Amino acid sequence: MAVRGTALQSQLGELALAMIPPLSVSNHKGQMGRVAVVGGCKEYTGAPYYAGMSALKLGADLSFVFCMENAATPIKTYSPELIVIPLLDSEGGMDTMKSHWLPRLHAVVVGPGLGREEHVHNISYAIVREAVERSLPIVVDADGISLLLNRPDMLDGCAAAVVTPNIAEFTRLCKGRLEKEPGHFPDLSQAVVALAKSFKNVTVVVKGAVDVISDGDKRLCSSTMGRW
Repeated sequence: MAVRGTALQSQLGELALAMIPPLSVSNHKGQMGRVAVVGGCKEYTGAPYYAGMSALKLGADLSFVFCMENAATPIKTYSPELIVIPLLDSEGGMDTMKSHWLPRLHAVVVGPGLGREEHVHNISYAIVREAVERSLPIVVDADGISLLLNRPDMLDGCAAAVVTPNIAEFTRLCKGRLEKEPGHFPDLSQAVVALAKSFKNVTVVVKGAVDVISDGDKRLCSSTMGRW
C-alpha cells in the first residue's frame, strides 16, 4: 500500500529524528558520523561536492570525498569543509582505502561524478564490496548505478543499501535485473517494488516529481519538495 501526503511526512520526520544521535558536550569530532563519497573525475566535480556537503548539512561530522587526482583540486576549492583524498586512480589506492580509511567510516556513497573509466569502476567496486563486508550502509547513485548494472553482485550480502535512480536509470535497472520495461507493470510503484525485491536489504528510491520508494515490501510516494 502506498503512503502519501502529510502522513508520509510525519512518518519520515519521526524516522529521521530517531536516526540522529543526541548531541552531547562529551562527544568528540567524528562521533556524529563519518561519511565517504566515492566519485569525482575531471568532467564531474560538482556532484561529489553536493553529496559531501549534503551529508554535513544533515548532521554528519566528517565528510570525505575519494576521487580521481584531476578532480581533487577543484573539489577542494568549493569548500574547506570537505576532506578530499585523490586515490581512485592512484597506485595502491585500494590498499590505502582498506587499511586506513574504511575502518573509520560509518557510511559510503558511491557514484556522484564517478565517470565511466574501467579502472575507476574496478576500485569503486572493490570499495563497495569491502564496505559490504564491514556491514556499512551504502548509497548507490548516478554512475554508481552503471557500475551496479555491470557488476550485479555488487550489493550481494549488504546489511543496508539505498539505490537512487532517476527514471532513465530505473528503466535500465529494470531491463538489466528484471528483463522487463517499467511499462510492463500496472504502475510505476509496482515496478519499483519488483526491482527492490530483486535485491536483499536494498531500498530503491526513484526520483521524479513524485518520488517512489520501496524496500520490496512497503512503498511510499512523496511529492514533498527538497531544499538545498
